[in-house]
Amino acid sequence: LTLGLLVPLCVIMSLITLYFNPDRDSITLTSPDCQHEIVVIEHSFLFGCWGGFYEKTSSCTMELLGQYGTDDFCVLNIENYEINWQADGFEFEYYYGNGVYKTESVKYLQ
Repeated sequence: LTLGLLVPLCVIMSLITLYFNPDRDSITLTSPDCQHEIVVIEHSFLFGCWGGFYEKTSSCTMELLGQYGTDDFCVLNIENYEINWQADGFEFEYYYGNGVYKTESVKYLQ
């Protein structure tokens, strides 16, 4: 490829990558007994949205506990979710879309 073709191709690919780059949103929650720090990370791309539940295992590491998906709705930035803490985990109730609510049961790391 010539330089005259390579530069515009790189610019176009960069713009496409920026346009279709998934957005991320996250929240950090602490269990009522202060023993578990949970991070919920939500991703969106085009018309899809999904998220993951992680438990912090150190100041720089965490492990995946579970995942969820929605139908065109990102629940973190519109705060359309509820956390119900339990002794061994929590329930994450969220708006799935189209008038439907779903609940994910998540257990802490052992």
